[in-house]
Amino acid sequence: RCLSVWPPTAHSAPSARPMDEFAEAAAAAPALEEIDYHALASVIGYAALSAMACELVNYLLVFRRDDYERKASNFRKANARLEKKKQEDEVTPGAAKLGKDGKEKKDKKLVQLEREFETANRDLMALSMRSQVVTAAMHMMAFFALKTHYDGIVLARLPFEPFKFIQNISHRNLPGTNPRDCGMIFVYMLCGMAIKPSL
Repeated sequence: RCLSVWPPTAHSAPSARPMDEFAEAAAAAPALEEIDYHALASVIGYAALSAMACELVNYLLVFRRDDYERKASNFRKANARLEKKKQEDEVTPGAAKLGKDGKEKKDKKLVQLEREFETANRDLMALSMRSQVVTAAMHMMAFFALKTHYDGIVLARLPFEPFKFIQNISHRNLPGTNPRDCGMIFVYMLCGMAIKPSL
């Protein structure tokens, strides 16, 4: 015999609860802003041009100059002489010389070589200081120019949720609540760090 129950009980009716839960979860998820790939390509291109322009300025103001080659050569020679003297003192340590106050006196030659190294290093740094000021100004100009046109636009989306302190940079001035969205500031910084070492 076949027994049937009519009308159907509550257990036999399909439940709509899983669909409701899925809809609620989808509504609670952060909305995804549309990525502007044209703006992304523009920011990457401007970042590459800015890095190349800065390297060109460094070459024109520092690296091609004769005094840079001379000071760089003096620095390398002073460093080599100082390292050689330190290695000789380690291999053949002499008797310690004591001053009138009973304290150990440093080797006069070693002191002289250290002074020569410090002088060569200071001269080299002073020569490159002006190019650093110019390149820093160029980076600031490019940054503010891009910020004027592309601030508040989602340019990329990370495959993971970054740390909070990184979100303060990557999600700065962006609409929406998705922490994986990246704006112009974060993209420009990444491009600068990636492009400059390869030039």
